[in-house]
Amino acid sequence: MLDDEEKREAFRRFVKGFGAWTEEEIASWSDIELNALFMQFVAGDVRESRINPQNPGWARYEQENDEGFQFFQVANDRVHYYLGA
Repeated sequence: MLDDEEKREAFRRFVKGFGAWTEEEIASWSDIELNALFMQFVAGDVRESRINPQNPGWARYEQENDEGFQFFQVANDRVHYYLGA
């Protein structure tokens, strides 16, 4: 998912904002560790948003999550996740 350095750096900036890790800790994370943590954030947001992955119901999701939702449906049934970073 974080398949290039630009995406990895965006995620590093995102997690830095939580204040839970030092810059040195974040910089030391491998690509595998970054992707694992990213997947945890996405999974948590899927759970909280009540999206059904088999039938996302985008209209309902957009109505219920009008305050900054992170998932966006795009062409070819692809879904993008916004970090806000």
